[in-house]
Amino acid sequence: TYIAHQIGDSDIGKYVWTLSFTGIFALFMEFGLSRVLTREVAKDYSKAKLYLANVLGIKLFLAAITIILAVVTVNFMGREPVVVLMVYVACAIIVLDTFTQTFYSVFRAFQILKYEALGIIIYQIVIVTSGFLVIQLSLGLKALIAAVLLGSVFNFCYSLVLLLIKGKLKPHFAFNRRMVKFISVSYTHLR
Repeated sequence: TYIAHQIGDSDIGKYVWTLSFTGIFALFMEFGLSRVLTREVAKDYSKAKLYLANVLGIKLFLAAITIILAVVTVNFMGREPVVVLMVYVACAIIVLDTFTQTFYSVFRAFQILKYEALGIIIYQIVIVTSGFLVIQLSLGLKALIAAVLLGSVFNFCYSLVLLLIKGKLKPHFAFNRRMVKFISVSYTHLR
């Protein structure tokens, strides 16, 4: 409501459309993989590194396809240049957020939720504070979407550092065909 009142109908429409448009594409990157990761690691903690690497590999592949589809679609639609640029920034946001979700999934498997809770609180504070400053300084739509990006960058870095230090896991990408098949089958049983 505050954003809509401050930036006007036209700009709020572009802002909401951008977030909604990229939100649709964000679904293609997740496919419940974080839930599968949480469940499978909770069953056998010793396989956390293996599952994490393969889920990250799958998500990297899905993220590449998703970003290409989003970029092609928004350019095909002939939207205004500012909207196209905002979609590009929002694509970076959804990629960071999906990997952040994956990192937090490992902690959920170990039943340690305090790190994710703290990360989400700080993430929201970063977005609200930077968004408020952007509006007060009249920096425009591009800066407003950058405020969300700033929050996502923080949350990604925070969850990655936690994974390295507290989880003692060094994330890497793997694509083991047997493991990918197992994760896919596990996902169908999750639904």
